[in-house]
Amino acid sequence: MGAPISMLLVLFGTTIAFASDCECLGNNDLIPPSQQRYYGTDYGKWCNAWDSTYGYCSAEKILSRPNRACWCPAQWCYVSSSCESATESIFSTEVNMYFSYATCANSADVDQCWDDSEGIDTSSVYVDGEDVTFGTRTKRSKTVKLTDLGPAETQNWDSCYITSCMWWGVVDEAVGAAAIGEDYNIDLTGAEQSSNVNSEWTADKATDHNTNGWINAGSCMHTNGDGDQWWRAQFAAGTHTVTRVQLWNRRDCCGDRTNNLKIKIGRKTCVRSTSGAGQYMTEYRCEGGPVTGDYIEIQSSTYINICEVTVKGFLATEEMEAIASTDCKIKTATHEENQNKYYQVETQPNTVGIVRCLRGDTFGNEVQWMSAGKTKGVN
Repeated sequence: MGAPISMLLVLFGTTIAFASDCECLGNNDLIPPSQQRYYGTDYGKWCNAWDSTYGYCSAEKILSRPNRACWCPAQWCYVSSSCESATESIFSTEVNMYFSYATCANSADVDQCWDDSEGIDTSSVYVDGEDVTFGTRTKRSKTVKLTDLGPAETQNWDSCYITSCMWWGVVDEAVGAAAIGEDYNIDLTGAEQSSNVNSEWTADKATDHNTNGWINAGSCMHTNGDGDQWWRAQFAAGTHTVTRVQLWNRRDCCGDRTNNLKIKIGRKTCVRSTSGAGQYMTEYRCEGGPVTGDYIEIQSSTYINICEVTVKGFLATEEMEAIASTDCKIKTATHEENQNKYYQVETQPNTVGIVRCLRGDTFGNEVQWMSAGKTKGVN
Protein backbone atom coordinates (compact mmCIF):
# COMPACT_ATOMS: atom_id res chain seq x y z
CA MET A 1 0.00 0.00 0.00
CA GLY A 2 1.27 3.45 -0.85
CA ALA A 3 1.65 6.19 1.74
CA PRO A 4 -0.99 8.95 1.82
CA ILE A 5 -0.24 12.01 -0.29
CA SER A 6 0.14 14.23 2.77
CA MET A 7 2.75 11.86 4.19
CA LEU A 8 4.65 11.70 0.92
CA LEU A 9 4.90 15.49 0.83
CA VAL A 10 6.52 15.48 4.27
CA LEU A 11 8.93 12.69 3.33
CA PHE A 12 10.17 14.56 0.28
CA GLY A 13 10.78 17.74 2.27
CA THR A 14 8.29 20.09 0.64
CA THR A 15 6.58 22.74 2.71
CA ILE A 16 3.17 22.14 1.15
CA ALA A 17 0.75 20.49 3.58
CA PHE A 18 -2.96 19.87 3.45
CA ALA A 19 -5.52 17.70 5.19
CA SER A 20 -7.63 14.94 3.69
CA ASP A 21 -10.37 17.45 2.84
CA CYS A 22 -7.91 18.98 0.36
CA GLU A 23 -7.56 15.79 -1.64
CA CYS A 24 -9.04 15.63 -5.13
CA LEU A 25 -12.71 14.71 -4.96
CA GLY A 26 -12.39 12.34 -7.89
CA ASN A 27 -15.65 13.59 -9.39
CA ASN A 28 -17.16 16.67 -11.01
CA ASP A 29 -20.82 15.80 -10.57
CA LEU A 30 -21.80 19.42 -9.90
CA ILE A 31 -20.77 20.75 -13.32
CA PRO A 32 -24.10 22.00 -14.71
CA PRO A 33 -25.44 20.58 -18.01
CA SER A 34 -25.39 24.12 -19.43
CA GLN A 35 -21.57 23.86 -19.53
CA GLN A 36 -21.52 21.55 -22.54
CA ARG A 37 -17.76 21.63 -23.00
CA TYR A 38 -17.11 20.19 -19.52
CA TYR A 39 -20.33 18.39 -18.51
CA GLY A 40 -19.98 14.61 -18.61
CA THR A 41 -16.18 14.72 -19.00
CA ASP A 42 -13.26 14.06 -16.63
CA TYR A 43 -12.55 17.80 -16.29
CA GLY A 44 -11.10 18.51 -12.81
CA LYS A 45 -11.55 15.04 -11.33
CA TRP A 46 -7.84 14.58 -10.55
CA CYS A 47 -4.58 16.53 -10.80
CA ASN A 48 -3.94 17.65 -14.34
CA ALA A 49 -3.21 20.85 -16.27
CA TRP A 50 -6.82 20.78 -17.43
CA ASP A 51 -6.97 24.28 -18.89
CA SER A 52 -3.96 23.72 -21.12
CA THR A 53 -4.58 20.11 -22.13
CA TYR A 54 -8.36 19.90 -22.27
CA GLY A 55 -8.90 22.31 -25.12
CA TYR A 56 -9.67 25.37 -23.03
CA CYS A 57 -6.58 27.26 -24.16
CA SER A 58 -5.74 27.22 -27.85
CA ALA A 59 -2.10 27.19 -28.88
CA GLU A 60 -2.55 30.61 -30.50
CA LYS A 61 -3.78 32.18 -27.26
CA ILE A 62 -1.05 30.61 -25.16
CA LEU A 63 1.70 31.86 -27.46
CA SER A 64 0.29 35.38 -27.83
CA ARG A 65 -0.39 36.08 -24.14
CA PRO A 66 0.99 33.27 -21.96
CA ASN A 67 -0.67 32.92 -18.53
CA ARG A 68 -3.02 35.84 -19.21
CA ALA A 69 -5.22 35.01 -22.18
CA CYS A 70 -5.86 31.59 -20.70
CA TRP A 71 -6.16 30.26 -17.20
CA CYS A 72 -3.27 28.85 -15.29
CA PRO A 73 -1.42 26.03 -17.09
CA ALA A 74 -0.55 24.46 -13.71
CA GLN A 75 -2.25 21.32 -12.44
CA TRP A 76 -5.38 21.50 -10.27
CA CYS A 77 -8.44 19.47 -9.29
CA TYR A 78 -11.82 19.95 -7.62
CA VAL A 79 -11.75 19.83 -3.80
CA SER A 80 -14.08 20.24 -0.84
CA SER A 81 -15.17 23.74 0.14
CA SER A 82 -13.52 23.13 3.54
CA CYS A 83 -10.07 22.84 1.95
CA GLU A 84 -7.88 25.74 3.09
CA SER A 85 -6.62 26.40 -0.43
CA ALA A 86 -10.05 26.04 -2.10
CA THR A 87 -11.01 28.67 -4.68
CA GLU A 88 -14.45 29.14 -6.21
CA SER A 89 -14.74 27.66 -9.70
CA ILE A 90 -16.00 29.43 -12.83
CA PHE A 91 -19.30 27.64 -12.34
CA SER A 92 -19.86 29.29 -8.94
CA THR A 93 -22.70 31.44 -10.28
CA GLU A 94 -24.69 28.22 -10.81
CA VAL A 95 -23.35 25.67 -8.32
CA ASN A 96 -21.01 25.40 -5.33
CA MET A 97 -17.74 24.08 -6.76
CA TYR A 98 -14.16 24.65 -5.59
CA PHE A 99 -10.72 23.82 -6.98
CA SER A 100 -7.16 23.94 -5.67
CA TYR A 101 -3.72 24.30 -7.23
CA ALA A 102 -1.98 23.54 -3.93
CA THR A 103 -3.58 20.09 -3.71
CA CYS A 104 -1.65 19.18 -6.83
CA ALA A 105 1.64 20.37 -5.24
CA ASN A 106 2.44 23.11 -7.74
CA SER A 107 1.44 26.23 -5.84
CA ALA A 108 4.77 27.87 -6.71
CA ASP A 109 3.51 28.40 -10.27
CA VAL A 110 0.19 29.91 -9.36
CA ASP A 111 1.45 33.42 -8.59
CA GLN A 112 2.07 33.99 -12.29
CA CYS A 113 -1.27 32.56 -13.43
CA TRP A 114 -4.57 34.13 -14.30
CA ASP A 115 -6.58 34.89 -11.18
CA ASP A 116 -10.28 34.21 -11.72
CA SER A 117 -11.15 36.62 -8.91
CA GLU A 118 -9.82 39.51 -11.01
CA GLY A 119 -13.28 39.56 -12.50
CA ILE A 120 -12.38 40.06 -16.16
CA ASP A 121 -14.53 37.83 -18.36
CA THR A 122 -12.48 34.66 -18.07
CA SER A 123 -14.63 32.85 -20.61
CA SER A 124 -12.79 34.70 -23.38
CA VAL A 125 -9.76 36.89 -24.04
CA TYR A 126 -10.13 40.33 -22.41
CA VAL A 127 -10.92 42.86 -25.13
CA ASP A 128 -10.07 46.49 -24.36
CA GLY A 129 -12.04 49.51 -25.54
CA GLU A 130 -13.16 53.03 -24.63
CA ASP A 131 -16.42 51.76 -23.10
CA VAL A 132 -16.24 48.43 -21.25
CA THR A 133 -18.70 46.91 -18.79
CA PHE A 134 -17.45 44.47 -16.13
CA GLY A 135 -19.41 42.03 -13.99
CA THR A 136 -17.99 40.34 -10.89
CA ARG A 137 -18.33 36.59 -10.37
CA THR A 138 -19.05 37.05 -6.68
CA LYS A 139 -22.65 35.89 -6.28
CA ARG A 140 -21.62 32.96 -4.06
CA SER A 141 -18.51 34.50 -2.53
CA LYS A 142 -18.35 34.19 1.25
CA THR A 143 -15.74 36.96 1.62
CA VAL A 144 -15.17 40.57 0.57
CA LYS A 145 -13.64 40.64 -2.93
CA LEU A 146 -11.49 43.26 -4.69
CA THR A 147 -11.80 42.95 -8.46
CA ASP A 148 -9.43 44.67 -10.89
CA LEU A 149 -11.29 46.47 -13.70
CA GLY A 150 -8.94 45.34 -16.42
CA PRO A 151 -5.23 44.48 -16.22
CA ALA A 152 -3.72 46.51 -13.37
CA GLU A 153 -0.47 47.24 -15.19
CA THR A 154 -2.11 48.82 -18.28
CA GLN A 155 -5.41 50.35 -17.13
CA ASN A 156 -5.97 53.98 -18.18
CA TRP A 157 -9.66 54.67 -17.58
CA ASP A 158 -10.89 58.26 -17.25
CA SER A 159 -13.72 57.08 -15.02
CA CYS A 160 -15.37 53.92 -13.68
CA TYR A 161 -18.78 53.87 -12.03
CA ILE A 162 -21.20 51.27 -10.64
CA THR A 163 -24.29 50.66 -12.77
CA SER A 164 -25.72 47.90 -10.58
CA CYS A 165 -25.00 46.37 -7.19
CA MET A 166 -27.16 43.41 -6.19
CA TRP A 167 -27.16 41.27 -3.06
CA TRP A 168 -28.35 37.68 -3.53
CA GLY A 169 -30.24 35.53 -1.03
CA VAL A 170 -27.65 32.76 -0.99
CA VAL A 171 -26.06 33.71 2.30
CA ASP A 172 -24.22 32.06 5.10
CA GLU A 173 -26.20 30.56 7.95
CA ALA A 174 -25.72 33.40 10.45
CA VAL A 175 -26.78 36.15 8.07
CA GLY A 176 -29.52 34.12 6.42
CA ALA A 177 -31.71 33.59 9.47
CA ALA A 178 -31.69 37.29 10.34
CA ALA A 179 -32.10 38.64 6.81
CA ILE A 180 -34.62 36.19 5.36
CA GLY A 181 -36.27 34.42 8.28
CA GLU A 182 -36.46 30.82 9.38
CA ASP A 183 -36.66 28.16 6.68
CA TYR A 184 -39.69 25.87 6.62
CA ASN A 185 -40.69 22.32 5.70
CA ILE A 186 -41.05 21.87 1.95
CA ASP A 187 -44.04 19.72 0.97
CA LEU A 188 -42.98 16.59 -0.90
CA THR A 189 -45.05 14.68 -3.46
CA GLY A 190 -44.75 11.94 -6.07
CA ALA A 191 -42.24 9.83 -4.15
CA GLU A 192 -40.68 6.94 -6.06
CA GLN A 193 -37.76 4.57 -5.61
CA SER A 194 -35.55 2.37 -7.74
CA SER A 195 -36.77 -0.97 -6.33
CA ASN A 196 -39.09 -2.49 -3.73
CA VAL A 197 -38.43 -5.20 -1.16
CA ASN A 198 -42.19 -5.73 -0.86
CA SER A 199 -45.49 -3.93 -1.45
CA GLU A 200 -45.53 -2.41 2.06
CA TRP A 201 -42.22 -0.53 2.29
CA THR A 202 -42.80 1.83 -0.61
CA ALA A 203 -41.34 5.25 -1.48
CA ASP A 204 -44.30 7.27 -0.19
CA LYS A 205 -43.75 5.95 3.37
CA ALA A 206 -40.85 8.41 3.69
CA THR A 207 -43.18 11.36 3.07
CA ASP A 208 -46.24 10.36 5.19
CA HIS A 209 -45.27 12.66 8.12
CA ASN A 210 -44.94 9.59 10.36
CA THR A 211 -41.47 9.26 11.92
CA ASN A 212 -42.11 5.91 13.60
CA GLY A 213 -38.84 4.03 13.23
CA TRP A 214 -40.21 0.51 13.66
CA ILE A 215 -40.46 -0.92 10.18
CA ASN A 216 -43.34 -3.27 11.00
CA ALA A 217 -45.42 -0.21 11.89
CA GLY A 218 -45.55 0.38 8.15
CA SER A 219 -43.98 3.83 7.89
CA CYS A 220 -40.53 3.19 6.37
CA MET A 221 -39.40 2.89 2.75
CA HIS A 222 -36.96 0.14 1.74
CA THR A 223 -35.19 -0.63 -1.54
CA ASN A 224 -33.34 -3.82 -2.24
CA GLY A 225 -29.55 -3.90 -2.07
CA ASP A 226 -28.70 -4.96 -5.62
CA GLY A 227 -26.46 -2.32 -7.23
CA ASP A 228 -27.08 1.41 -7.26
CA GLN A 229 -30.34 2.48 -5.62
CA TRP A 230 -32.26 5.76 -5.37
CA TRP A 231 -35.25 7.42 -3.74
CA ARG A 232 -36.80 10.61 -5.13
CA ALA A 233 -39.63 13.05 -4.37
CA GLN A 234 -40.80 16.24 -6.07
CA PHE A 235 -41.31 19.61 -4.34
CA ALA A 236 -45.07 20.15 -4.42
CA ALA A 237 -44.82 23.94 -4.83
CA GLY A 238 -42.07 23.88 -7.46
CA THR A 239 -38.47 25.09 -7.29
CA HIS A 240 -37.09 25.76 -3.81
CA THR A 241 -33.76 26.73 -2.32
CA VAL A 242 -32.87 24.01 0.20
CA THR A 243 -30.85 24.70 3.34
CA ARG A 244 -30.98 21.34 5.14
CA VAL A 245 -32.34 17.80 4.99
CA GLN A 246 -33.42 15.58 7.90
CA LEU A 247 -33.37 11.78 7.66
CA TRP A 248 -35.37 9.75 10.18
CA ASN A 249 -33.71 6.42 10.76
CA ARG A 250 -34.97 2.91 11.31
CA ARG A 251 -34.89 2.06 15.03
CA ASP A 252 -35.31 -1.72 15.19
CA CYS A 253 -32.13 -2.52 13.25
CA CYS A 254 -29.86 -1.52 10.38
CA GLY A 255 -29.29 2.06 11.54
CA ASP A 256 -26.12 2.35 9.47
CA ARG A 257 -28.14 2.34 6.23
CA THR A 258 -28.43 6.13 6.37
CA ASN A 259 -24.64 6.37 6.12
CA ASN A 260 -22.82 6.91 2.80
CA LEU A 261 -25.84 8.36 1.02
CA LYS A 262 -25.58 11.15 -1.54
CA ILE A 263 -28.32 13.79 -1.26
CA LYS A 264 -29.06 15.82 -4.38
CA ILE A 265 -31.42 18.74 -4.91
CA GLY A 266 -32.35 18.62 -8.56
CA ARG A 267 -29.10 17.96 -10.44
CA LYS A 268 -26.97 19.62 -7.75
CA THR A 269 -25.32 17.88 -4.81
CA CYS A 270 -26.39 18.98 -1.34
CA VAL A 271 -24.48 16.34 0.67
CA ARG A 272 -21.79 14.18 -0.92
CA SER A 273 -21.80 11.41 1.69
CA THR A 274 -23.89 11.22 4.85
CA SER A 275 -22.45 10.08 8.17
CA GLY A 276 -23.45 9.93 11.82
CA ALA A 277 -26.25 7.42 11.30
CA GLY A 278 -27.48 5.36 14.23
CA GLN A 279 -29.31 8.32 15.72
CA TYR A 280 -33.08 8.49 15.46
CA MET A 281 -32.85 11.59 13.27
CA THR A 282 -29.79 13.14 11.61
CA GLU A 283 -29.80 16.58 10.02
CA TYR A 284 -27.53 17.51 7.13
CA ARG A 285 -26.89 21.06 5.89
CA CYS A 286 -26.08 21.50 2.22
CA GLU A 287 -22.33 21.68 1.80
CA GLY A 288 -21.10 25.06 0.58
CA GLY A 289 -24.45 26.79 1.08
CA PRO A 290 -28.10 26.44 0.00
CA VAL A 291 -28.89 24.53 -3.19
CA THR A 292 -31.79 25.18 -5.57
CA GLY A 293 -33.91 22.59 -7.39
CA ASP A 294 -37.42 21.15 -7.73
CA TYR A 295 -36.90 17.66 -6.29
CA ILE A 296 -34.78 15.70 -3.81
CA GLU A 297 -32.96 12.50 -4.72
CA ILE A 298 -31.09 10.20 -2.34
CA GLN A 299 -28.59 7.78 -3.89
CA SER A 300 -26.77 4.73 -2.53
CA SER A 301 -24.65 1.83 -3.77
CA THR A 302 -26.77 -0.55 -1.65
CA TYR A 303 -29.98 -0.51 0.44
CA ILE A 304 -31.85 2.71 1.13
CA ASN A 305 -33.99 2.30 4.25
CA ILE A 306 -35.47 5.56 5.66
CA CYS A 307 -38.58 6.18 7.77
CA GLU A 308 -39.08 9.88 6.97
CA VAL A 309 -37.43 12.59 4.88
CA THR A 310 -37.86 16.25 5.82
CA VAL A 311 -36.56 19.00 3.52
CA LYS A 312 -36.25 22.59 4.75
CA GLY A 313 -35.75 25.73 2.71
CA PHE A 314 -37.47 28.59 0.88
CA LEU A 315 -39.31 29.17 -2.35
CA ALA A 316 -36.55 30.02 -4.80
CA THR A 317 -38.06 33.44 -5.51
CA GLU A 318 -37.78 34.28 -1.80
CA GLU A 319 -34.24 33.05 -1.30
CA MET A 320 -32.62 33.77 -4.65
CA GLU A 321 -34.15 37.09 -5.69
CA ALA A 322 -31.53 39.78 -5.92
CA ILE A 323 -31.93 42.89 -3.78
CA ALA A 324 -30.48 46.28 -4.67
CA SER A 325 -27.48 46.98 -2.46
CA THR A 326 -24.99 49.72 -1.68
CA ASP A 327 -22.26 47.21 -0.85
CA CYS A 328 -20.17 47.87 -3.97
CA LYS A 329 -17.41 50.48 -3.97
CA ILE A 330 -15.00 51.78 -6.61
CA LYS A 331 -11.42 51.95 -5.33
CA THR A 332 -8.06 52.91 -6.79
CA ALA A 333 -4.65 51.34 -6.32
CA THR A 334 -1.11 51.70 -7.71
CA HIS A 335 0.69 48.93 -9.57
CA GLU A 336 3.89 48.02 -7.70
CA GLU A 337 6.15 47.70 -10.74
CA ASN A 338 5.20 50.54 -13.10
CA GLN A 339 3.29 52.79 -10.65
CA ASN A 340 0.25 52.76 -12.92
CA LYS A 341 -2.90 53.87 -11.09
CA TYR A 342 -5.80 51.50 -11.69
CA TYR A 343 -9.43 50.96 -10.69
CA GLN A 344 -10.95 48.14 -8.64
CA VAL A 345 -14.44 47.33 -7.42
CA GLU A 346 -15.00 46.02 -3.89
CA THR A 347 -17.97 43.71 -3.29
CA GLN A 348 -19.31 42.34 -0.02
CA PRO A 349 -20.19 38.62 0.38
CA ASN A 350 -22.92 37.36 -2.00
CA THR A 351 -22.93 40.68 -3.85
CA VAL A 352 -22.52 41.16 -7.61
CA GLY A 353 -21.26 44.43 -9.03
CA ILE A 354 -21.70 45.68 -12.60
CA VAL A 355 -19.23 48.44 -13.45
CA ARG A 356 -18.87 50.60 -16.57
CA CYS A 357 -15.48 52.12 -17.37
CA LEU A 358 -14.95 54.92 -19.90
CA ARG A 359 -12.12 56.88 -21.48
CA GLY A 360 -11.34 59.07 -24.44
CA ASP A 361 -14.16 60.41 -26.63
CA THR A 362 -16.73 58.19 -24.90
CA PHE A 363 -16.00 59.81 -21.55
CA GLY A 364 -15.76 63.38 -22.86
CA ASN A 365 -18.48 63.56 -25.52
CA GLU A 366 -21.02 60.72 -25.41
CA VAL A 367 -21.87 61.13 -21.72
CA GLN A 368 -24.35 63.98 -21.16
CA TRP A 369 -22.86 65.77 -18.15
CA MET A 370 -25.42 67.69 -16.08
CA SER A 371 -25.08 70.73 -13.81
CA ALA A 372 -28.02 72.05 -11.74
CA GLY A 373 -30.42 70.09 -13.90
CA LYS A 374 -29.06 71.48 -17.18
CA THR A 375 -26.85 69.79 -19.72
CA LYS A 376 -23.29 71.06 -19.57
CA GLY A 377 -21.96 72.29 -22.88
CA VAL A 378 -19.45 70.14 -24.72
CA ASN A 379 -16.39 71.87 -26.20
